[in-house]
Amino acid sequence: MKYPIRVSSFFFPFPCSATSLSRGSPSVLRHWKEDVAKADVFATDFRVLTPLVGVLKLGSLESRIAAAWVVEAMAAVSAEAKPQIAEVEGMLTELLRLVADGEGEKPTEPRAIVAGLAALAALSSLRRVRLRIVALGAVPALARLLAWPSSPLAVVESALQLMEAASTCTKGRAAICADPPR
Repeated sequence: MKYPIRVSSFFFPFPCSATSLSRGSPSVLRHWKEDVAKADVFATDFRVLTPLVGVLKLGSLESRIAAAWVVEAMAAVSAEAKPQIAEVEGMLTELLRLVADGEGEKPTEPRAIVAGLAALAALSSLRRVRLRIVALGAVPALARLLAWPSSPLAVVESALQLMEAASTCTKGRAAICADPPR
């Protein structure tokens, strides 16, 4: 059964500080993602986005993964929500951090990478978001993921999708052509 929802109702009778959400169960965030995905109407109160950034910043790995899937579902349900989601301070940075926490060594957990890439890909349909993702250093991080010999297929496909999105802007092409840091 599909039904209209207000995403803010997911957060606000519950404690909505980033710390309390990051200590909470990741299964709660998974249920929110499922409810968002079922919605016909996305009547959102964008106050929910700041606590999601808090979860992405301070949460356990499971909570961070679940929060990234919630962001991806919110972006997939409503094209109008994408600019608001991307403009929240720290959102793109934290999603990219979920993808590229490895900093040159072994990449982070593949499930985290796939969740972060899915959320970034959902938001990257907007040109200004692609420009910000490139400016944040996504291209070198994606190149490291693609160069890693044991990257799962889902990671490679998602990284290539984002690399393709980056190639649609001049700065993205320049970053792709630049010599990788040694």
